[in-house]
Amino acid sequence: MGAGRGGAGGGGGAFRELGGSRRGEGGLAAAVEELHALGPSAVHAHLAELGRTARALLDGVGGWRVAEPLDEPSALVTLAPPPGDSAERAAARAAEASLLVGVVPTARAPLHLREPVLRVSPPPGTSLDTLRALAGVLAAA
Repeated sequence: MGAGRGGAGGGGGAFRELGGSRRGEGGLAAAVEELHALGPSAVHAHLAELGRTARALLDGVGGWRVAEPLDEPSALVTLAPPPGDSAERAAARAAEASLLVGVVPTARAPLHLREPVLRVSPPPGTSLDTLRALAGVLAAA
C-alpha cells in the first residue's frame, strides 16, 4: 500500500540527488540501516500487528473475505472478492484513491485459486486511516 507510509528513510538528504539505480541503492541502504537500528524482531512484530489489524478491519467489508487466519503473524493480507466484484476492479478503485494493492492471478496458484484475489501488503508506518480508506474502496463495489 503506497499511501500512508511514514517514518525515516523517506528519500531525503543526499539520496535525493542520486539518479537511476544509484537512488535505489541509497534507498536500500537507508532501509537496511533502519532495520538494523530498530531490530529485525521489532520490525517483524510491528508488521505482524499491522497485518492482524488490517485483516480484522477488512474481513467482511463489502463481502470481501480474508484468506489467512486473522491472527497470522504476517503483514500480507489476501482478500477473496464477493460475487459481483473482482480483484481487478477493486485494484482500479484503490489506484484512484492512491492506494497500491496487487492482484494475484489464478495462474500463480492454479490448484488453489478459482479467481484472482487481492493482495494487500502494508509497509511499516501504514496508518489506520489508510486501512480505513482501503475498507471504503472495498465497500464501494
